[in-house]
Amino acid sequence: MKQSESSKPRSAVSHEHEGEDSEDAAAAVISALLQRSSASLDRIVELDATLRQLRDLCDPARVPAQELASVCSSGSAEDFERLKNRCLAVIEADVSEKLEHDQSDPQKNQRLSDSAITLPDLAAFEAGFQVNVDHLSDLDHQLFLTRLQQARRAKLPVHARLQGVRIAARYPHDAARLPCHAVNSLTPLTGVGASIVGNAVFSSSPARDYHLPVDEGDVVINGCSIAECRGTVEELIEAINRERQQTRVDAAQLADGSLVLNSVDGVAIKLEVHSQAASLVSGFRMGSVFVPARSCGVIAWIAEQASELVFDSSATSLALNGLSEDHISLKRFSIVDLTFENATLAQISMAVIDRLCRALQAQYRHLVTQLDVLVEKYATDTDAGKRLRQWLDSLQGSLQLQTG
Repeated sequence: MKQSESSKPRSAVSHEHEGEDSEDAAAAVISALLQRSSASLDRIVELDATLRQLRDLCDPARVPAQELASVCSSGSAEDFERLKNRCLAVIEADVSEKLEHDQSDPQKNQRLSDSAITLPDLAAFEAGFQVNVDHLSDLDHQLFLTRLQQARRAKLPVHARLQGVRIAARYPHDAARLPCHAVNSLTPLTGVGASIVGNAVFSSSPARDYHLPVDEGDVVINGCSIAECRGTVEELIEAINRERQQTRVDAAQLADGSLVLNSVDGVAIKLEVHSQAASLVSGFRMGSVFVPARSCGVIAWIAEQASELVFDSSATSLALNGLSEDHISLKRFSIVDLTFENATLAQISMAVIDRLCRALQAQYRHLVTQLDVLVEKYATDTDAGKRLRQWLDSLQGSLQLQTG
């Protein structure tokens, strides 16, 4: 015979209610955690999307450098400011919500803080990074070329160090050829990253006067046919530079005789050499070469906290920066400072935005991982647990789409 509720021992009824109360309390805490986590994830996604729109606006490859001034005074500048303000509004909303939670029920806050979920602090992203702005902000074509030439002459010492860490520690064979890659592999240790400003490609042999006629179309740069010349280096350079507005590329001969095609804007460079005469005069091999945007130029240093870069020697700094200073000061560059008023600052802005997006994605992945743990911990066989599992699974599905 089935025992009635009234006939059950008082202790058994008490334990059942205690279990239900405990389950209800856990469900309430988890529901609150999910709501807060979901709000944080939404804000990360919105901030990331807005930053990417900013990045697209300040890409120098979007518009010729000669027209940047007019673009900045047009509607694009208004869009740029609107997007920056939107970024700041998302951050401030996140901070305000945290303050509201801090002022709510202390007991509930205690249960939330005891959980495994740690929400990202978006306020930290408002500060931006420390950047060598002063060394780059006035970078015109001539200064860019000088820095490239000085860095090209120098060789990165085998034991070169940045912030006390050996640059070639992880990539000993590639550090001299791909210094930014080597530096960025050590960012967790040094707190410093590197991005390229500008772009360039160097001839494999010295450019020389052969006085062999170079016909129109024998040299093609970024889809633009270069006019004919009589086979001297000077005339070839002049012919290339006459098309700079269309190609976004300048040509010059360095002290070692090599020809360099360079772009302060950092645009991609595609060079096609279609005749033996053009190859001999330019020093470039016959065929086609492509250098992706911002692959070979001067370095924009980006640090999380450090206000100064310290190199082990002036030789290291010369090989990396085209400057012989073994200490380089950095300056705060935040969301407010993002700009596209000139090609160099636009590329710095892009580099900072890339770092901000990378940091946001790391926060996103960390929060997703914590939610995975939450599923395993609290998705029990109870009805409440099953509902929680369904809720979390649906949220996880949307998160996977966002991170893809």
